[in-house]
Amino acid sequence: MSEPVVRTAGEVDRASLDRFLCRVYRPGKAAFLRRNGDWWCRGQDNRWVLEDSGKVVAYCAVMPTRILVGGEPVETVWWIDLVVDPDHRGRGLQRVFDDRVRSAAPLVVGFPNAVAAKIHRHHGWGVREDLRVLLMPLRPQEVGAVRRLRGWKGYGLRTVAAVLSPVGFALGCRLQGFRPRFARRIDVPDPTTMADVFARRTEIAAATTLRDESHFRWRFFEAPYYGDLGFFGAGRGGRVDVAAITRKVEKEGRTAVRVLDLLGNLGDSELVREVMLLAAQSAVEMGASQVTVMATDARLRGVLRRVGFIASTVSRFCWWSGDNGLMNRLADRQALWSLADSDNDEP
Repeated sequence: MSEPVVRTAGEVDRASLDRFLCRVYRPGKAAFLRRNGDWWCRGQDNRWVLEDSGKVVAYCAVMPTRILVGGEPVETVWWIDLVVDPDHRGRGLQRVFDDRVRSAAPLVVGFPNAVAAKIHRHHGWGVREDLRVLLMPLRPQEVGAVRRLRGWKGYGLRTVAAVLSPVGFALGCRLQGFRPRFARRIDVPDPTTMADVFARRTEIAAATTLRDESHFRWRFFEAPYYGDLGFFGAGRGGRVDVAAITRKVEKEGRTAVRVLDLLGNLGDSELVREVMLLAAQSAVEMGASQVTVMATDARLRGVLRRVGFIASTVSRFCWWSGDNGLMNRLADRQALWSLADSDNDEP
């Protein structure tokens, strides 16, 4: 076989790339990447293909962003969607992409699964496994994982879901009766307002995505699913000090709601509580089976559990940089990530 060549999505035949993606991904994701991949990765130059004798044999992409570490912005890429054609595995093709990714930005980050986390750690990446995604079970027996899993795990989840059904019903009743003092729906949102809320955040030292106007415009206001987003704010004296952005997702006739971002003065537990209760109340009105949110800070998790996010699952964060000082700062620093980071919100 010839030496594989790295090309961008703009340098290859798009029909060939689309056929490859349809072969290696489930239909929903392949269709999403075909229609929205260039927006997703902020340009076709950030989507990379390995060609061997003119045939696409591997694919990956990055999502450029800026991350604040100790208040200082760092040019960063989220590494996503690495996949190698099964017929070409075992040839070390991942290393070709690895070299390309490491040269793309001073910092490379990702949310790996358990297997990938072990591989990254072996190759010198930093890995944290103290992140959590929390779930509010409004209709426990309709939660996605409960319906998908088979075998003894599925049986166990369905048993737990049946036990939690009265809890979900009680949560729904409580939310329907909620009357906010400081929270409201933002009916006419704009990137400037959202960026201002982020700029007045209180967790200054935390490692987090830099959310300026351009970030909000790309990530939310130009999103192909903008019509499924909900914007909520809470504050005193008419000002928005905490904001939440949600997305309604329809799948197999059921509705789920994801809190894509939660930002602002997260140290004000009363405002966080109200904005999340209002977002969850909206989910109940939609007939949603569940609400999910990423909560990587222990104090924030405590507030959210009191709101009704009673179930959780582990999420992981990994990073690599040639700067040892940067590697060390990310190892022990408070981190605030959300479902709007990386490709958490893929189909």
